[in-house]
Amino acid sequence: MISRVFGIDGLAVILRSRLWLVVVGLAVGALSAAASSASTGAVPSQPLTGRVPGAPPAQTLSGAVSVAGYRYRIVIEPELQAGGAGWSSFITYSLHGRIRFGGGGGAAYPTAAWPFLGFTFSYSGAPRLKGDVVDYVLTGPSVAAVRFGRRTVSTFTSPDLPVGDRAAVFFLSASSPPVSPYVNGLRPPGRSIRLVALDSQGRPIPLRSVPFPFIPSRFWQAPSAVTPNNHQPPYHGPTHPLHGACELAEHGLPGLTPEFGHVVGRLTPVQRNALAQAQGEVFLPCVDTEYYLHGWPLEVSVLVDALEPSHTLGAIPGAVPLVGHPGTVNLPAGQFPGSLTATQVGDAWLVVEGGANLAQRLRVLSALQIRKLDLGS
Repeated sequence: MISRVFGIDGLAVILRSRLWLVVVGLAVGALSAAASSASTGAVPSQPLTGRVPGAPPAQTLSGAVSVAGYRYRIVIEPELQAGGAGWSSFITYSLHGRIRFGGGGGAAYPTAAWPFLGFTFSYSGAPRLKGDVVDYVLTGPSVAAVRFGRRTVSTFTSPDLPVGDRAAVFFLSASSPPVSPYVNGLRPPGRSIRLVALDSQGRPIPLRSVPFPFIPSRFWQAPSAVTPNNHQPPYHGPTHPLHGACELAEHGLPGLTPEFGHVVGRLTPVQRNALAQAQGEVFLPCVDTEYYLHGWPLEVSVLVDALEPSHTLGAIPGAVPLVGHPGTVNLPAGQFPGSLTATQVGDAWLVVEGGANLAQRLRVLSALQIRKLDLGS
């Protein structure tokens, strides 16, 4: 699992992320938001992008930080590390157009046994934060609402979410314990408020905890990736990109250097993979490479359909087409400070994240090609 945290004016804010291990269950069809709200008695969710209630403080509070009046944005991105099927999500808080802090991580996808994207996020309980903060829960199609304490919030669909998946966004007091699902009724470590998933009839959805499907990948790292500033143990593995189901090649861009990465050896047909019973849409990165260009890190990945690799992959949630670049889309600044730019190549997406700016990502995309894409039978 990957998690990232960003600071605000010297304040280190820890973003709680909880990844629970599950097996996949039977896919459930999408629900009507209006009908589910009536059945569950839930209040409507906040949007994925909005404003925290209250006015921004006139000056920095001594010993505390408030996000009243800040803009928030929740972004769902495909996981980019090879083998990490599913989604990551990030939340950022900004004021006067400048991102102040945020964080996130992943990756997972919802199932019948665990109908969340594998995690929830919460800033509640973070040291020195005051007032309200934003919390959110990302779910599969079977969840019409979520209940925590005395509150019930309905879920909704959006073009900014994976097809079939849903979200519930709400404000929570920074002094409140975080909300968290209880597996088999067992309370997780620490203080928490129990999070309950409800179906369209308002009935609690039982949660089960069993091993999550593992998609193996192999790692390599070039000698140039190890610098005096990298305090890591000696590396004795492969030192160049490995062969696998998907392979990358670069040309025509001096200075673009592959430093490390992962590759999936073989894409298992859906009939032999527990992913067949995942809820919602699931992307699978089959190769990833961390490139450097003039000191800028850029993560490159090839995404395929995890449920049926030979099918053409759907749209990247929230990404918008780039004028003058057919087949290319951009998802701006979800993962602070980077953004994601991608172009469709056959049935797959070729993705570049990070770098200096959009122009640099487009240059890298034009210099890359998918040398091999073995989607299996």
